[in-house]
Amino acid sequence: MRRIYPAEYQFSDDVDPEFQVLHELDLLFIPASNLKTGGEYYVVIAILGFEYAINLAGPELDGYLRWLDANDGSSCLYTGNTASQTGCSEPGDDSLVDNRGSVALGH
Repeated sequence: MRRIYPAEYQFSDDVDPEFQVLHELDLLFIPASNLKTGGEYYVVIAILGFEYAINLAGPELDGYLRWLDANDGSSCLYTGNTASQTGCSEPGDDSLVDNRGSVALGH
């Protein structure tokens, strides 16, 4: 668990000039370095700015932590590297858009 934006953070997009995201989620696939195995799938969930990652294949988070290191600590919810390939800006950017097609938003 880690904080990726403040709970009170106000997002904006072309539809709504200001709204709050209560929760969002997406899938992240991390290919294995050994091509004989497929890789790991993680469900990445943010609830009021706290991000949680759940490995769908086991209790380890090592692959997700390596992915975070390789992506400068950016949340996969905002990098376009998720299973649904949504593209967003970094939290804190006033032009941030949400990925309504792949997440459940509560605003």
